[in-house]
Amino acid sequence: MLSQVCTSCITGITTSITHRQLVWMVIVCPINTVFEGTSLRKAQEVDFKKVFSELSSAVPLVCVCGNHDLGDQPTRQSVQSFQEVFGDDYFVFWCGGVMAIVINSQFYENASLVSITISML
Repeated sequence: MLSQVCTSCITGITTSITHRQLVWMVIVCPINTVFEGTSLRKAQEVDFKKVFSELSSAVPLVCVCGNHDLGDQPTRQSVQSFQEVFGDDYFVFWCGGVMAIVINSQFYENASLVSITISML
């Protein structure tokens, strides 16, 4: 689970973001602090969704996976698990004339793992 300090901090951030009327928000960090398959993983995912449900629906939330979300060596299962909870691990979108490209950088260190994503397309 997210710590009380972490939950309070994130809740404050989402409230501030909602009041500033941002166009979109990208979470660029490990969403989870524990690796897949551990007893706290599901609890962290529930906490994350609860906290960020406070964000205005007018602010699209884009989640970018990190090493704690997929593991240092991603597997087909870890990528699929992330996608089931948070959505794709790569995408492109436009906002205010800016093209944003979001990629799963866990494959950057070991290009042989790219076949996992390609085979899922």
